Amino acid sequence: MPGHTADAFPRCVELIAAGGHEIAHHGYCHEPPARLSASEEEAVLIKGIEALRRITGERPNGYRAPLWEPSDRTLRLLEREGFLYDSSLMARDFEPYHPRIGDKITADQVVWGRPSSIVEMPSSWVVDDWGQIANISRTGGGGVAPPGHVLEVWREYFEYAYEQPQSTFVVFTAHPQATGHGHGVRILRRLLDDLRSREGVTFLTMPAAWRRRGGSRAQRATIGHPRRHGAGARAPDQASDERAGRARTGGADWDP
Repeated sequence: MPGHTADAFPRCVELIAAGGHEIAHHGYCHEPPARLSASEEEAVLIKGIEALRRITGERPNGYRAPLWEPSDRTLRLLEREGFLYDSSLMARDFEPYHPRIGDKITADQVVWGRPSSIVEMPSSWVVDDWGQIANISRTGGGGVAPPGHVLEVWREYFEYAYEQPQSTFVVFTAHPQATGHGHGVRILRRLLDDLRSREGVTFLTMPAAWRRRGGSRAQRATIGHPRRHGAGARAPDQASDERAGRARTGGADWDP
């Protein structure tokens, strides 16, 4: 949630928090970090933290860069400020990972950076309502698609995750100015009714989903890091998930 939303509509945000919903950081006025200077990005991050803390009484655990445009400084800032997770990147579809910091990739060489302590909870434009429901021509907005088409895409995305033998999670992103319209609400209700009917599907906050997979703030895994895992190798958490069975997690991210 942008900090400005919390400052402008405190009672609404209080009700969201009182309902048990997680409130994560989404800039202050929805400023994409990749378009800010270093000092601007830091100031916006701190301002947003304080705005959310005034409502919830706690610092946010999670962060998503507005327009999914983090800078090359963002992960370091999130580490410094004690965040648990980010949800701005898309290197994987259905499992958390620790993104690297400091990769240097040119036409002549590839130098891998270090794994971040930040857990990445990835999503995708495919399951973001903006490109299919919002009739706005800007990044990610392609105009209104038929509701049945949107529902089919989202269901098929979920179906692939559901078929996997290991635990998976899916993050749907819904904006009140998109899915909040009548036809969007109907799509979301139909999707949720379908997911609720599936054996093993659970709806969790991002921190709860990470804890369910055995993660903690103290854990600094190297999931998928090329220095530790070769091609085709399974990360440690994947192996434990397969032994534990086919429990799955689902998440819906309401992105004001």
